[in-house]
Amino acid sequence: MDRCATIYRAITGVVPEESLNRLTGDVLPPPSQLGVRIHPGQEQVLMKGLAVMAGDRFKDMSELKAALENPGPY
Repeated sequence: MDRCATIYRAITGVVPEESLNRLTGDVLPPPSQLGVRIHPGQEQVLMKGLAVMAGDRFKDMSELKAALENPGPY
């Protein structure tokens, strides 16, 4: 989800690698590993939105928004 890539870049300063380029080995570090202070649940939401496989991501913006507002285990 490109919105998650934008959020990731905004909080880390790093442009995430395209998901297709991560098919052979997803090495995208979570923001917390880059020194960003982020709520663990929100980090999980963000990383789910950046999942390599489209089926593992949120289906639309409303689902992403709801997850960010009420983060749970993903």
